[in-house]
Amino acid sequence: MQIQRKLSAKQTVSRTGQCTGAKLSYQVNSPDNLDRSSEALELVRNTAPAYVGSARKQNIELVKIPGNGTYEFEVNYTLPEAVEEKVGNERIWTFEVKNHSVRVFDAKELVRIYPGNPKIVPPDPGTRIGWDGRMDGDSGIEGTLVNVPELKEICVATYFARQVNTAFRKNLFSLAGKLNSGTFHRWAPGEVLFESAVQSDPFTNTAGKELVDITYTFLVRPAQRVKINGISINAVSMWNAIWSISRRDTVNNATVNCGVYESRVYDYGNFSVLDI
Repeated sequence: MQIQRKLSAKQTVSRTGQCTGAKLSYQVNSPDNLDRSSEALELVRNTAPAYVGSARKQNIELVKIPGNGTYEFEVNYTLPEAVEEKVGNERIWTFEVKNHSVRVFDAKELVRIYPGNPKIVPPDPGTRIGWDGRMDGDSGIEGTLVNVPELKEICVATYFARQVNTAFRKNLFSLAGKLNSGTFHRWAPGEVLFESAVQSDPFTNTAGKELVDITYTFLVRPAQRVKINGISINAVSMWNAIWSISRRDTVNNATVNCGVYESRVYDYGNFSVLDI
């Protein structure tokens, strides 16, 4: 028997260039007019590639028998269903580290002052950034934008669809926007903020059970020592607001730090009830 692939191949490609589906056509010619469809099918099965791009071979169809020992087949390819083997208790964790911009008004240190006029002694701003140089109560501080790292942890958790009921959603709502009151996923109390929980469309696994995925997103700020306006503190939580009060010492032409404050702005919640 002879087999040849026809030119009428079709492919579906995503906007990222990934092949998400394909259909290949084959023609098989047998040496006689006997029914050799089973042999022809087996030849196509062994000849057609297992994958076209990322799409996997799913089925083979005998679409036409023109006669004279000729058979025409179509081989269909689709993306493999990664969720079909899930059983309803999977917890898959990933993470992401990137920078985001924040405006700061205090530097780590004043590195150097460059005089603009040899006859004028430039005022000392201390660690303030963008100070307008005024000594009265109307002075302003502009600050500057800097990039700071942000750690995000994501958990895709699989549940039976019946579990995601109103009580389940109320529980998630009560914890969203809160900090972990206890150790959570190896992070200390007060380091993790529960940002969001998003449900997927329901799907059915190979056992016929209806499942859903919920993607949890958490933002993490590890505890660290903070220096603000020349004073170092061990913050209770980096999610707390840390700020200071300072005054201008007009006699010595300097900034005097009156105090550094740490204020809690988030509530705490028991993340252990999430069961992730």
